[in-house]
Amino acid sequence: MMEDASSEVVEKLMDKDSDVVEKVVNKSSDVVDKLEDNSNKGQESGNCWCCQLSSCQKFTIFRMFSMINWSLLKRLDFLIMALGESVIFVSTLLYVFQMSHVCLEKGLSTEEVADILTVVGIMDILSRLGHGAVGDMACVNNFFRKPKLSYYLIICVTMASMIVGFAFSGTYMTILVFATLVMMWAGGTMVTFSLMYYETFGDDLPSCLGIANLFRAIFSFLIGPLFGLVKESTQGSSLELLFLAGLIFLASAVWIIHFCILRKK
Repeated sequence: MMEDASSEVVEKLMDKDSDVVEKVVNKSSDVVDKLEDNSNKGQESGNCWCCQLSSCQKFTIFRMFSMINWSLLKRLDFLIMALGESVIFVSTLLYVFQMSHVCLEKGLSTEEVADILTVVGIMDILSRLGHGAVGDMACVNNFFRKPKLSYYLIICVTMASMIVGFAFSGTYMTILVFATLVMMWAGGTMVTFSLMYYETFGDDLPSCLGIANLFRAIFSFLIGPLFGLVKESTQGSSLELLFLAGLIFLASAVWIIHFCILRKK
């Protein structure tokens, strides 16, 4: 009797388990069918989550570029300023990247180069604070008609002159002095370039910076290979530094002719 009762209980439990499994399978199949139907409807209507994501990305990129005031490209003063500033920016970066290699080519040891880089890094930080304070002085703002642009020009011309001195330096002390002086003025370009755009174009500053970044990218692909060709052809004679200084002098000269001479007439 006990065996018959236990077998009946086992059979009932197995029947219940089979019913539960069937219900779970039916529910899961219903969920899968609903998901497939929703995905098919979304693909047909073009409103699936992946399509919405791609459309949002396209809309974001389009909106980002549409917010730029592209009419600035029609203004000669903006083109001269943006192209010149881009050339100066790329030339300065190339100098910073190649400074340690030039020091090694001049015969300095790795310890001496490390000391120079340490001093140069400290000067870069301090110079940015100093140039910001000098650029806001009342004497600078009262002396020049466009104080930020004029101060930026002074920085660029002085920095290019120090690069020429660095190219012709040969001893450890002269290399240290000119490398420090170059970075003292190079830090000022990073501080004043945005103020220069705001001073000239006012509320179009975001558009100016956006277009200027595009010009920087273009000139990085142009000036970089030219710098490499000059460096390979001169074989360590530091003429590549004179090439960078010449680009900065050229951009500054065009600015002086346009903004300081022609605009006064």
